[in-house]
Amino acid sequence: FKVVGEVLKKMSGKMMAAPSSEFKELHPHKVAFLKCSHKASSGHLFFCKQSCMFVVKPVMWFKYSEVGSVGFGSGQMRGRTFDLVLNLKVGGAVEFTQIDSQLLDATVEFLRKVGLVVEDTAPIARGRPRADGAAAQKQ
Repeated sequence: FKVVGEVLKKMSGKMMAAPSSEFKELHPHKVAFLKCSHKASSGHLFFCKQSCMFVVKPVMWFKYSEVGSVGFGSGQMRGRTFDLVLNLKVGGAVEFTQIDSQLLDATVEFLRKVGLVVEDTAPIARGRPRADGAAAQKQ
């Protein structure tokens, strides 16, 4: 894939967007994406160095410079997943749902590294399962 990307880059003269190797290293399964849903569409959310892409038809692309902050949510009946909300500077928000809660730490760490404002994640962290499979104590 890298060779094809380099050939396309040279032929078109345009920059290519590629997933961040930093996020891949933080991910517990060493993959470069989060499996999630947006509205009724399941897809993959890829974090790049300066943007993120939700790959489904049509592809959605958000530059980090256009994101004001990142919020997190979780429903009471969904202890094993969380939601990621991109609050856009121009107004509005884009919500990605059903993300495995084991990926919360890697997601938060990466988003802070790229300079995004990350809202409080404590309510989600208290309700998610621990590594040993038990739920964390709610305060």
